[in-house]
Amino acid sequence: GGPYRLDRGHKVHQVSEEDKAKVSEETKRKARAIAQKALKEKLDEINMSRGDWNMYQKFTDPIRSDIVKLRSILNQIEIKQKERGWIKQQSHGEL
Repeated sequence: GGPYRLDRGHKVHQVSEEDKAKVSEETKRKARAIAQKALKEKLDEINMSRGDWNMYQKFTDPIRSDIVKLRSILNQIEIKQKERGWIKQQSHGEL
C-alpha cells in the first residue's frame, strides 16, 4: 500500500498473508536490500542524512494518521473546487 496511492487514483493490490508466507527468506533479504538502496538514493537526492531521516520519522510517526486524514480532506477540497462552476440562469444548486 502506502498512504498516497489510493488518494491519487492508483490501483493497490494487496497480497494475502498466505502468499506472503510463501516468499523465501532469500527473496525477502533481496527486497530489503533494494528498499534500503532506494531509500539511500532518495536521501542523497534531497540532501538528507540517515540521522535526519530518523529524526523526521520520530516526529512524523506519532501523527501519521492525522497527516493522512488531512491530505484526504485537502484532496477532497481540491476536487470540489475543480468540479464547481457557475451555471448561468440556474436558481438552485449547492452553495
